[in-house]
Amino acid sequence: MAIREVTGSALLLPQGLTEGMSIYVEDQTGEILSIQESTTEAEFFSGIISPGFINAHCHLELSGLKGRIPKHTGMAGFIRALQGVRDSINNEDLYLIAAQDMFQSGIQAVADISNSLLTAPLKADARKDIPRFHTFLEVFGLNPEKSQEIQHIGLEKTKQFPEASCSLTWHAPYSSSPQLIQSIGDYALHHAHPYSFHLLESNEELELFQSRSGPLAALFQEWGFQPLPDWFGNTTVLDFLLPLLPRDIQMIWVHGVLLNSESIQKTLNHIPQSYFCLCPSANEYIHHSIPPVLDLLPYSDRIALGTDSLAGNESLDLLNDLKILSEHFPSVSTEELLFWATRNGAVCMGWHDLGTLEVGKSPGLIQIDCLKQGRIFSDTFVKRIV
Repeated sequence: MAIREVTGSALLLPQGLTEGMSIYVEDQTGEILSIQESTTEAEFFSGIISPGFINAHCHLELSGLKGRIPKHTGMAGFIRALQGVRDSINNEDLYLIAAQDMFQSGIQAVADISNSLLTAPLKADARKDIPRFHTFLEVFGLNPEKSQEIQHIGLEKTKQFPEASCSLTWHAPYSSSPQLIQSIGDYALHHAHPYSFHLLESNEELELFQSRSGPLAALFQEWGFQPLPDWFGNTTVLDFLLPLLPRDIQMIWVHGVLLNSESIQKTLNHIPQSYFCLCPSANEYIHHSIPPVLDLLPYSDRIALGTDSLAGNESLDLLNDLKILSEHFPSVSTEELLFWATRNGAVCMGWHDLGTLEVGKSPGLIQIDCLKQGRIFSDTFVKRIV
């Protein structure tokens, strides 16, 4: 058994950035054996030694679409463009390359959205050079009469992924009938997985629910929903959605670009085990927007980070999202940003062996170097150690 003593300018320990300490790690398994004061024998890495990142929201199966959809299309424009090219991306080599790139960029585990079985073979392969995956098998449908059928098809698909690492979930409020939301909510009460919902990503979503207008309304009418389903109009997204969901589930709300202090508190009041996954690179790519970090700061331990997909992002490197947040929100410390990228994502996914540097865990070790006055900036880089 090869044991390495690893240290750096600082370690991201659960209590925060700490100097003068070393991690003793088993090189093959990555298990942390002890954390002690550094000795002269330690391998020294400049910068911060951190556990591997947790990508709390990704769409690996869209990895063949890099550069195929232009920037700043808005939600309806993005969906329309995606439908036009999606069937051209079945390439297992691209999924493997994207997964390997994520691992080398410091990502230890991924909460991945799938609408198909395209990535199932890769996730079933016990490779050491890709992250751990949990698959959210995502379903959607606006026809109330098909909600049971949609759920059944989704559940059958989950069986094709590795056992206990796949769960059924919804897509978004605007793409789910009330019957489908309630049906999967009933399922969730008896299946203790985390669940995921894209939420309040754009003004188009607000327009649809408030006034049955806007680009999303026009898109659904193009698809034959004339008239639009009667639950759209004269309501807010949360007033429509929250009463349909069970209270006792663990939910990851993704994007949340239009959340504010009031809606965040309303969400937490209804579903106390709520987490908020921010994807700033993807928000900038699709909507030219930035998530409401300052409104979320009082709930900092509930914030996780994700990359979304290569259809709506230039890379799956979570460091890019940290760079955007560091630039736009200088009041948020580097330590806090790194907890969003590590500990919080592991907690919301229930990955108790990942996310923090603690004895008995195997969270991966990464070097975050070339900071500027202690902050992540454009030249900062990540290198995998273990």
